[in-house]
Amino acid sequence: ILGLVYAQELDDYKGVRATLVDEAIAISDVFNDAGRYGGAIALPIQQGLARYVVIVVDEEWERLGHREGLSPRAWEEWNAVYTRVLDLAPTTERERYLSGHMKEKTAAIARFRQLREAASAGRFSGLFWGPAIIGLIIISAAFYVYRPTKTDLVLLSFFGAYSGVILFFIFAFSNPYANPGKLPPRPFQHLLSGDVGKMLPPP
Repeated sequence: ILGLVYAQELDDYKGVRATLVDEAIAISDVFNDAGRYGGAIALPIQQGLARYVVIVVDEEWERLGHREGLSPRAWEEWNAVYTRVLDLAPTTERERYLSGHMKEKTAAIARFRQLREAASAGRFSGLFWGPAIIGLIIISAAFYVYRPTKTDLVLLSFFGAYSGVILFFIFAFSNPYANPGKLPPRPFQHLLSGDVGKMLPPP
């Protein structure tokens, strides 16, 4: 059971990492397409995305680590960008394509945000930890049906240590935004180190 839960948690952890990359790519696509679209609407969209990424890195990550949900400020920035994208009035085939692509990618950002939030929700309670610990105790008790030898004690020690490591990693992977298994927001930080970060006002 512990092995199955560990495998599931590891798979979910990898899924969160992939979601972060997908969200960063979607943000980059909208940012670059706004530049290609041009006009007076391009700069507000790009600046809104830059502010959104800053809030995700500086505020939202900590909120998710404390299981407090997504940042309302980040939602406001996303909504402002989405509203501007929806208000686009393309007149050429090129503009129509860029407008449709930006609408699709901006909507995808909201979906990726919700996936990030779902990964921070507390999924393990006494319903898991209780049976897991009780099961380990029952299995360990079998070693004491007869007087244990030194070999039995060594095996029991290895069993306890290995089971403890598995439980530790299950706990670490249960919230990828908090220690000890904290996943840093590197895809978003990479955006801020590039053209997206240049849209921010100087400190």
